[in-house]
Amino acid sequence: MYVTNLHSDTLSVIDIRTDAVVDSVRVGDRPDSVAVTPDGSHVYVTNSLTDTVSVIEARTRMVVDTIAVGEEPSRVRISLDGRHDTWPT
Repeated sequence: MYVTNLHSDTLSVIDIRTDAVVDSVRVGDRPDSVAVTPDGSHVYVTNSLTDTVSVIEARTRMVVDTIAVGEEPSRVRISLDGRHDTWPT
């Protein structure tokens, strides 16, 4: 399971079997929302103060890309085919 930590600018990786934090990944300023690709290979985190989305490789738990997006992103969602999606209006 993945949980954003708003004030420490990190993403916690939690083992749901033990309820233990197993890792922490540094992301952009003020992380808000998390989405995981259907195959579980990548995690996307919105960073509202840096206007970016961090892309994390789930296996290595490393940020592999940072995407500049519109102002103050607060939600992210991935389509079932893992390609893209739009947020409902």
